[in-house]
Amino acid sequence: MAELQKMLTMKEVCGYFRISRPTLHAWLKRGLRSYKIANSQRRFTESDVQEFIDLGKQN
Repeated sequence: MAELQKMLTMKEVCGYFRISRPTLHAWLKRGLRSYKIANSQRRFTESDVQEFIDLGKQN
């Protein structure tokens, strides 16, 4: 059975990964995966963000 992951808000991602909101927007433009929910809000999984960071470190 697949494990459900907590969905993080933009504010939570910025705080957890210690980045600014403009940096998060830049990551979205560079391909960070996000999920849109009601009212055009975005959510992220911690694993998606961590994978994006890890791939960036390899380049």
